Amino acid sequence: MKRYTKICSIFLFVLIMTTASCIMPVFAKESAKNSVDVDTESVLYGKTALFCGDSICAASVRDKTALAIKGWAGRIGLHYGMTVTNKGRDGASVSTVRGENRILTQINSVKNKKYDYIILHGGVNDAMDSAVVGNMVEDSFEISDFNTATFAGGLEELFYYAKEYFGEDAKYGYIINFKTPKSGWGGATRNMKRYVDITIKICEKWNIPYLDLYNDDDFNDNIMKVSTGENLNEFTENNIADYLHPNTSGYDVLYPVIGEWMENLGVKTVSEAESEIVSVDVSNDENSVSEKKTDSLIWIFGSIAVVLIIAVAAYIILRKTKK
Repeated sequence: MKRYTKICSIFLFVLIMTTASCIMPVFAKESAKNSVDVDTESVLYGKTALFCGDSICAASVRDKTALAIKGWAGRIGLHYGMTVTNKGRDGASVSTVRGENRILTQINSVKNKKYDYIILHGGVNDAMDSAVVGNMVEDSFEISDFNTATFAGGLEELFYYAKEYFGEDAKYGYIINFKTPKSGWGGATRNMKRYVDITIKICEKWNIPYLDLYNDDDFNDNIMKVSTGENLNEFTENNIADYLHPNTSGYDVLYPVIGEWMENLGVKTVSEAESEIVSVDVSNDENSVSEKKTDSLIWIFGSIAVVLIIAVAAYIILRKTKK
């Protein structure tokens, strides 16, 4: 009997630990969600947004936060109560300088879906590889006229297909990257002015609103601190640890600027959201996350574990009582 009781006790301990490991992450996540100050009065509230771009958009390098709040996309989704999809991918370019790893490939992967906002970002990898800047086609919107081996041609192609896939009802925006004057990543990453200048011209041609972080000296110098020596250590609270990729604190200061800009992308009224549940999808081409499904499985197994614990505990008490 003593041996049997010992085995039951061990089994009970294992069940308790298993239940705790299943349920505690859910409690922690729900607590984190409840602590987010969701702006229900914003025009963004309840809307959907697609984010596409390179590793700075994907936030897969330096941001140490949980997947659901990674990068500016995840933070914007939580703060504004949006459903966001982040398709950003490491190494993606606007031109064909990097083959099929392009921003265009990202929008191709979701071309049959509908979004309220299409937010694009890119150009850093084109500059890194010193891709030919090229020229904007002044008097044509025909896809056959764009030389996609150049940055300019790739950007015009990207805008062409974005509007083709997502229609005129979506709100479009393009984020021009902040300065990276101390970048050690090569190419033209220390001075991307030529790429930025043509980006502005093409955005204006295609009527795509843009957020020009590059030419915002106050943002670069005082917020991102792109030129200071403070940014050398990725484990500190500096904003651009390797002189190119933002870290956690970098995204913390980036997302309010991007969110405020998004609020002014042509939306005049706030439509009522069907639910106040914040949903964040930070999937990319290699990784897809379904939080609701995961939570359901955790609660199911957690509930089963709790029932088993109660049953085993009751059985042990009854056995001792009979003895």
